[in-house]
Parts: sequence; structure tokens; C-alpha cells
Amino acid sequence: MSKPENRSRIRDLAAAVDEDMGGVDGPVEADLRWIWAHKSFAKLKEKVAATPILRHFRPELQPVVVVYANDWAISAALMQEHDAVFHPVMFASRTLKSNE
Repeated sequence: MSKPENRSRIRDLAAAVDEDMGGVDGPVEADLRWIWAHKSFAKLKEKVAATPILRHFRPELQPVVVVYANDWAISAALMQEHDAVFHPVMFASRTLKSNE
């Protein structure tokens, strides 16, 4: 993932991850803004790299099904515990039709 090179790209990135990065607008010196942006981008890269990734199914481990549904969609994840952390093995989701 490359770092943003201009203010517009930083604003786009900040909007996408607003809870981790505050607004870019503010009465701040340009140099401080770039330092802030690079620190925030490094933090974001660290969080993306630490995100659980799909693992291969291991029959010897107990599977857990996590299901979520609302008025317009349903999703499920099959998960297994690896090193005291539950990692997804499979995802499934779909949008519900109006008659469902």
C-alpha cells in the first residue's frame, strides 16, 4: 500500500477510516499536517496488517459459526481458534430480496 502523495488523497483516506483518523481540516501548519498524515497512515497500515485473515480449515479444531442478519442482508463466517484468536475459515453473505 503506497502512502498518499497529496492533500486530496489524504482527505479520501481520512474519510474512509474516520474513526482512526480525525479530520484533516484545521488551522495547522503544512509541515505538521504532513507529519500527522504520515503517522496516521503508518497506524492504518499496522491495523490492516494485523487484521485476521482466512485460514485453512483444520478438522482437529472446533469450528464456530458466526451469523449476522438484518432487514436487507444476511452473512455468516465459519471460524476456528488459532493461537487463542478466532480466525475466519470461510465467509458467506448475500442481499435479501424484498419478498424474503
